[in-house]
Amino acid sequence: AQPTETASVVAFARAFNALTGGAQFESGSQLIPLSVPPTLNFSTVNFGATNFATAPYVFVLPTDEGAMPASIRLRTVSPSSFQMAAVEPTGEGGAHSSMTVDYLAVAPGIHTLPDGTVFEAGAINTALYQAGIGGSTGTVNVNFTTAFAAAPSVQLQVQSINSELGMNPSNISSPWLVATATAVNAGNMTIALERAEAIAGTVVAENIAYVAMTNSTQGTFL
Repeated sequence: AQPTETASVVAFARAFNALTGGAQFESGSQLIPLSVPPTLNFSTVNFGATNFATAPYVFVLPTDEGAMPASIRLRTVSPSSFQMAAVEPTGEGGAHSSMTVDYLAVAPGIHTLPDGTVFEAGAINTALYQAGIGGSTGTVNVNFTTAFAAAPSVQLQVQSINSELGMNPSNISSPWLVATATAVNAGNMTIALERAEAIAGTVVAENIAYVAMTNSTQGTFL
């Protein structure tokens, strides 16, 4: 039986590109087209009129479009753009159906919105992973710099494809890698790469980004 899980949600009323309260971040939507073999098909997203001062951390929400399971992988994240593709795990056919996804890009650091909402964006480089079969190698501890009053809401996204430099989205993704967090509390959490039960392939260190936001808040900003 599947145990109970906790999910974090961050929602914005509309797409935007913002520099507010010293925080730079952007939200938008992008269509990822079908990756038809043998095409190496990554979709490029160009950030808004004002580029980031440094490469931001990008978080993407996949949808249930397409019959097969899929996740989003990123590459070449820069101050002006990033590339992404929808990929399928071992046991599927690859070449996932077209999918329109939402993304959030956040400048590294600690940011406070005008309404007092605090969020912290950072990253950890690790090859440690969890796996449903084949064994797990562990987790890495992340200490928040922000003094959150309670456990924050956390979003995770693998920013690199170091374990699969020749990734072709028209084929299956191997090794299959997403990210997972456990033991989230006000001061820290543990994170790792997540391989599920798709254990094929060799894992090397990947860059896992996180954004931790004050939980249970709702506000506005310009």
